[in-house]
Amino acid sequence: MTYTYTKSVVVISIAVYFIVFLFLSGNSEFDNSTNKVSHDVILGRKIWLKNGCVSCHSIYGLGGFLGPDLTEVSGRRDGEYIRQMILNGGDKMPAFHFHEGEINSLLSFFQYMFSSNNELQ
Repeated sequence: MTYTYTKSVVVISIAVYFIVFLFLSGNSEFDNSTNKVSHDVILGRKIWLKNGCVSCHSIYGLGGFLGPDLTEVSGRRDGEYIRQMILNGGDKMPAFHFHEGEINSLLSFFQYMFSSNNELQ
């Protein structure tokens, strides 16, 4: 094989993998254009990521292990309990000073994770 042929095969392979990646990532559960996920859910996910919640907690088993997995927190606890935990913290969890809209977005995100997890089972 020549260098030019090998280079062409590598470039074409990368292009094919990139196209497949774009196709698969376009079907993400957070793609608002295809799945009609509410703005609050998307905002809740952004708050979750921006504040490093994933450092201690996990969703679908992915994330930290210091705190509990929160995939089904909306099924185990009511919204007021979750709200108070966010605002006041706990043994290992710091208190967060979110405004009401941010908390509601996080609650929407948790509810979405809970309902989507039950759809998968």
